[in-house]
Amino acid sequence: MSAFRSSATPISAFFVAVVVYASLHPFEGWRNQDIVPWAFLFAPISRYWSIWDVLLNLLGYIPLGLTLTLALVRTYKGPSMWFWGWILVCMLSFVMECTQTYLPSRVPSVVDFALNSMGALIGAWMAYCFERWGWVDAWSHFKKSWFIKHSAMALVMLLIWPLALLFPLKIPFATGQVFWRIQDFLLEWSADSAFNWLVQLPPLGFFGENNDWAVLTVTTGLLMPCLLINTIVSRPTRRYVLMLLVLSVGIGVGALSAWLSFGPNHVASWVNQEVLTGMGLALVLGLVSGGLSMGLSKMMLIACILVHVLFVNPGHQDVYLSQTLLTWEQSKFVRFNGLAQWLGWLWPYVVMIHTFTRMNEQSGFKIRR
Repeated sequence: MSAFRSSATPISAFFVAVVVYASLHPFEGWRNQDIVPWAFLFAPISRYWSIWDVLLNLLGYIPLGLTLTLALVRTYKGPSMWFWGWILVCMLSFVMECTQTYLPSRVPSVVDFALNSMGALIGAWMAYCFERWGWVDAWSHFKKSWFIKHSAMALVMLLIWPLALLFPLKIPFATGQVFWRIQDFLLEWSADSAFNWLVQLPPLGFFGENNDWAVLTVTTGLLMPCLLINTIVSRPTRRYVLMLLVLSVGIGVGALSAWLSFGPNHVASWVNQEVLTGMGLALVLGLVSGGLSMGLSKMMLIACILVHVLFVNPGHQDVYLSQTLLTWEQSKFVRFNGLAQWLGWLWPYVVMIHTFTRMNEQSGFKIRR
């Protein structure tokens, strides 16, 4: 394996997970309908479709075809890799359509399979063009110049971070809000069991939802990607450039989330004095942290994540936010299938695990058997 791995591999793995999740959601109601899984290939074409369905099935597979083909090309040399990149994505689409036969809530379709295959072909063709035009080599040169070795996973997490902010949040940039969900599950599970004493436990998380609490949440939420940048970029000036870019994208996604949730008139409704203060503190602290060593940046990143998740997990949920989440989950944004919410829940914990792993690897720590 090359010491400098291609970032296309983890990105393509992420897109595979997205396709599987979107294709098989909600993962319940499985049953055998006594028909062969590939029967959709010969079924009549449905007359009920929308332009959104066409675009979703076509455009949704372009990134997967692009990244998977690039991953194959960068790993295995040979002209046939372009063809195999397309074939593998087509096979994935075929398996997903066959599996949907066992989900009454999903309808497998030969039109969907054809559109997915066409999107995969477009993605593979784009990968071919990027390679021929020298864009892939240019990116590899840029990556080797700007980032340290084995930075692929961290880059993927930086790319995912804006998607994790897309789902409506009680406090802007507050990712990792899973404690109250876990507690609700424990309370439901223990209600009629010997563990019903769990009902008497205090809610998880820290309280005191005041202005300082909101400022701390915004500050740490924006500081996490800045510190993550410090762990993969060595030069301070380059760190500053990427910090400003990532923070700008994050703020833009926050505005987009408000637009999708409440309409274009509320695109800046989430910005208040506490949020502005938190943004300013995150920018100052991010610029100050740009001069730290990578090792110290990793320790500060872990500490920042721990502080963040402890303060963004109060034991109750805002009733107005719950109504907005219900709109996303069950109505207007049903096609997101909760994916953005899962990313928001898991992002800081995945970053923390990855950072711990990299620290152990670089320190030479190994578990003896």
